[in-house]
Amino acid sequence: SLAGAPIVRVSSVSGQGLDELQQQIDHALDGVPAPRDIGRPRLGIDRVFTMSGFGTVVTGTLLDGRLRVGDTVAAVPGGPTARIRGLQTHRTEREEAEPGTRVAVNLAGVSTGELRRGQVLVPPGRLTPSRALDARVRVLEPRALRHNLRVAVHAGADEVQGRVRILGADGDDGSGSGDGSGDEIAAGAEGWCQIVLREPLAVVPGDLFVLRVSDETLAGGRVVDINPPRHRRNDPATIKRLEARAAGTPESQVLAALERLEPCLASVITAAVELDGTTLEAALAGLVERGAARALPAGSGEPIYVSADGLQLLATRAQRAFETYEREHPLRFAMAREELRSRLRLPQRAFAAVLEALAPAVVGRGDGVARDGWTPTLTSAQRRVAGEAMAKLSASGAAPPRLDIDAELLAYLAGSGQVVDCGDGVVMAETSFREAQDAVVRKLRQSGEATLAELRDLLGTNRRAAQALLETLDRRGVTQRAGDARVLRADRQ
Repeated sequence: SLAGAPIVRVSSVSGQGLDELQQQIDHALDGVPAPRDIGRPRLGIDRVFTMSGFGTVVTGTLLDGRLRVGDTVAAVPGGPTARIRGLQTHRTEREEAEPGTRVAVNLAGVSTGELRRGQVLVPPGRLTPSRALDARVRVLEPRALRHNLRVAVHAGADEVQGRVRILGADGDDGSGSGDGSGDEIAAGAEGWCQIVLREPLAVVPGDLFVLRVSDETLAGGRVVDINPPRHRRNDPATIKRLEARAAGTPESQVLAALERLEPCLASVITAAVELDGTTLEAALAGLVERGAARALPAGSGEPIYVSADGLQLLATRAQRAFETYEREHPLRFAMAREELRSRLRLPQRAFAAVLEALAPAVVGRGDGVARDGWTPTLTSAQRRVAGEAMAKLSASGAAPPRLDIDAELLAYLAGSGQVVDCGDGVVMAETSFREAQDAVVRKLRQSGEATLAELRDLLGTNRRAAQALLETLDRRGVTQRAGDARVLRADRQ
């Protein structure tokens, strides 16, 4: 690795060659890109100590952004939040520290006992500790990296224990390793693995790490993704996705974060990737343009983003949820929206956006949803019971009797539009309900308002049925309460 490097003869006794050495270092640094500043500062703590007159001080190398006196930072993982009282770079007081520099940070309101080497200072909420890593590794001679091997993971100044899951090695024949076993990456070879960590680790995609066993350095690698799902081993599709992410393009970074967090707002992705706002916006637009992601309208607010694979997974989960529901409730025309949302484990706003994206495979039916083409079917015995119930309800008008039928059969009659379930055991034939509604509307248009007792007498029914009917009309937006009376909604007058 040092072939072709300049050689400078230096004497620490006489000082000979020091000027030339400095020139060579300056020349080498001229070809190094400036440290990136993406507005997401993180400082890995390598020392924690108390300085007389100042209090708690930590040191480390600042990456990816700037720190300023007065900023609030959190020590990740598991540390406290504190305010920056002072900054020093090379023994010089600074109001602002730049990325790529060694920095001493004087923290207010915390003790040294609350901090440790290996934690990372970041703005609160900007870094999620990792419990697992997808990584590209290079194994050193002479020992192979075996599946399920327990290792020490060294990243930044931290060290945690972990277990290696081999996903695949370069040169595989499809089985996962050069020797066809799928259980190791050979000495001197490179490959892909997932490292399951015993303790959380503060890293981001692109960070380097070392794997050691006892006192032996076994391999080195680069983080490709954090907190990933468990992958199938020796799966070509998984390796292809990891290769795309390892390329380090903004789109690959955004897609990896999206697949981990979806469905979500762009602001959620922003907090999870090491990209500036302009680059992230362009990457999202690129993913949407080539069909790898979807921007789902969410009312008047920001769109909800979901990957193409993620949306397909949600469609599959919805299909399975409907199939399960149909087996459990074979006579119901639709599942309650809230029940489907719960089964898909989606927040309300994201659920509404995803539901619209799943059309026409998923359709709305009344207050519920169903898969397109689903129609419940009655047995001959159920048809007979339903016919008898409908005959009783049709003959009773606005004073229906209590029905002694199965709840599922009642749900079928309501879902098919034959009856209206008003609650409290009051079920009316649809025609009788419409006639009663028309009578109530006419009465309120004539008199402006009417009490429950007046409407009960008008309909020739009992108080329980009248109460249930009026509450149903309230829910449907036909009437509303005004003290002890009912009036028409403004848009019905």
